[in-house]
Amino acid sequence: QTQSIGTDNPWVINLVSLYDKAAANRFTEKARAQGIRADTNQVSVKGQPVWRVQVSGFSTRDEASAYADTSREKLGLNSVWVFKK
Repeated sequence: QTQSIGTDNPWVINLVSLYDKAAANRFTEKARAQGIRADTNQVSVKGQPVWRVQVSGFSTRDEASAYADTSREKLGLNSVWVFKK
């Protein structure tokens, strides 16, 4: 299965959203140790800074969903969220 991963591709997986930057960075490192190419992005939610650990660059929702399922299982998460940026 070929995954077309690139910065122009619009689909993103949100693994977790955390209010603590250090915790988000630790989670990103944990994900990377599992082979998941996660990045930490800061957003603002209701005026509060939130750090989202995300995997971006999927060309289709199906690709992102498949990677999301694998990532969720590897990291022991209850759920992840796939969206188009």
